[in-house]
Amino acid sequence: MGVNYRKLYEKHHNLKIPKDWEIHHIDANRQNNEPENLIMLPKQLHRALHNYIGLLPRKELMIIRRWYMKKKSKLSNLYLGHKLKQEVKKLNLPSKLIDKNKKYVKNKDRIYDNYLVKIGVKKKLSEHILEYVVTVNEVDYKFYTKINAQDSEQALRLARTLVSGFHTYDSKKHKILQI
Repeated sequence: MGVNYRKLYEKHHNLKIPKDWEIHHIDANRQNNEPENLIMLPKQLHRALHNYIGLLPRKELMIIRRWYMKKKSKLSNLYLGHKLKQEVKKLNLPSKLIDKNKKYVKNKDRIYDNYLVKIGVKKKLSEHILEYVVTVNEVDYKFYTKINAQDSEQALRLARTLVSGFHTYDSKKHKILQI
């Protein structure tokens, strides 16, 4: 069994991690549990970083965390991704890191697509119309959403966000928890 990095973080910083917070591995290596490689982030921000930005150094992560904490209302995942991209642009990151993050996000999208297939969510994009099917107990539930996008790549990105936002799937109970 692997090391519990949450407990390591709590012990090192002498604190209890709040309910809606997660521990982020700065270098994306979940085996590297050194305290300087771990940072506590709100769950929604943590996921948005992985889905829209990629990896940031500790200093920039702390700036982004402060920015996020100043927000008074909870943002939708798609809008948070949009605002997060704007804030990260202000950080003037080196072009090498920006290019590396583009590859990271593209790879993450590929992994997420495989996950959707695995849990029974199938998607098809045609003329920016998203059709996805959730199969529960051998019954298909079809959903359709029109997507306004400039090109197919942007439409696919929006489709992934919509699919992940419309349902929560409990694979142990084999049912949709939320739509």
